[in-house]
This record gives sequence, C-alpha cells and structure tokens, in this order.
Amino acid sequence: TNYVTEESSFHTPYMVLHARIEPDMQQHGACSDKKVYNLTDIVSQIETKFVDPPTGIQIMVIILHRELLEKEVTDASIENEMAGYNLKALNELIENGLWGGKVRVVEAGSKLAQQQIKYPFYAKYSAIVGAIINYYLSIDASIFFGTYVSSYSSAVISTRFFRETITSTNNYFYSNDGLIHVTPPGAAQPPKFQC
Repeated sequence: TNYVTEESSFHTPYMVLHARIEPDMQQHGACSDKKVYNLTDIVSQIETKFVDPPTGIQIMVIILHRELLEKEVTDASIENEMAGYNLKALNELIENGLWGGKVRVVEAGSKLAQQQIKYPFYAKYSAIVGAIINYYLSIDASIFFGTYVSSYSSAVISTRFFRETITSTNNYFYSNDGLIHVTPPGAAQPPKFQC
C-alpha cells in the first residue's frame, strides 16, 4: 500500500514532512505571510536544498490530513482550486517519490490507525491515534521538515532538539523565502511557536 504498515521497516534512515496545506490552514487568518499553500513549492524547496537525497534516506513520511483535502475537492458546493491541486500533487508524490523515485513517499497517521483490524479501538479513534503515530515518527526521523505556522511542527522540533541525538539539529521550516535550517549546530534553543 502507499501507507506505512506494520511490516514497513524504519531501520533505515527516513525523513518526515509535516505539510500543513489543508483547507483549514488556507482559511486560518493568522500568519498568512509565513504560510506556504502549495505542496509542490514545499517539495521543490527540499529538492533544491538537497540536490541529491540526503545520505541513506530511502523514505519520506508525509504527514497531513488527506481527508480534509479529499472532502474539499469532492464537495461541489466548495470552490478550492488549491485543495484540488494539492491533492493531485500528493497522489503524484506517493506514486512517483522524490528525486526521480530514489526516495519513496508514504503516509502514516490516521490511515494506518484505521487499517488496524486487529485493534479496533485504534480505528475508532484514528484521528488522535494517527497524530500520536505521526508525532513519534517525526521525533525519530533523520530529518524533519515543518512550518512556522504550526504548533505541532514547533512541538516536534522542540522535542527533537532537547533529546540531543545525532539528528536533533536536522530540523527545517519551509517558508516563502525557502527552506530554513532552524536548529543549526550550536543553537541555544529551538524556535518558539509565534502564530
């Protein structure tokens, strides 16, 4: 499948992209000057910063709320071209990967929780279970890409930073000015959420 499964191996290095491009974020008025609405622009920033896949990286986990995109696209009473564009871009990423297919792109979160037939409790509460899955995948990733406009991204980066592991400084925010390394070596503290 195109989702992380029990059988998936995360013994190899992987990276996580928290793509906060869902319709609710498009409509939220705060910090609009810091938002990047287009998934292709975000991916382009990553592939520009890293001309080749980062060493050892074979998988990128993309975390977002697919259902919000799908609902917006299928509701005939709503006109949201960006949601349609981002859903198409997401599906193409899942199908084609990054760097010409060298890095596979997968989703986790709620969909993974919903697939747990063995544990129906997880499926019933898939939104919260999915967020927990995504959080732990994010803090253990070799590289994390998030956004200034998300308290979730900021919490992940703070957790990663204070764990003081070998990858704890590999944190980036995508922005309208490009990809920004927000916890370079020697940083005294992670960035604070300000939106």
